Amino acid sequence: MDNNSSVSREDTLKSYFIASELVVKYGPAYLPAFERLQKEINRLDLKDEMMARALAVVESKRKSGGEGD
Repeated sequence: MDNNSSVSREDTLKSYFIASELVVKYGPAYLPAFERLQKEINRLDLKDEMMARALAVVESKRKSGGEGD
């Protein structure tokens, strides 16, 4: 996979679940994969939160009658 490809949130969550099963079944050898997927989910959540904040700023500016400067 090249750097321009992206993995969907759904695929990431499926992988996270599989990694959690591997950790439970086979032990801590699979923790690095589980941890990496947890970090990716956190990154996606933060990205979504920041996008929502940006939208809220724009909508607030529009409601107050302001234009983009």
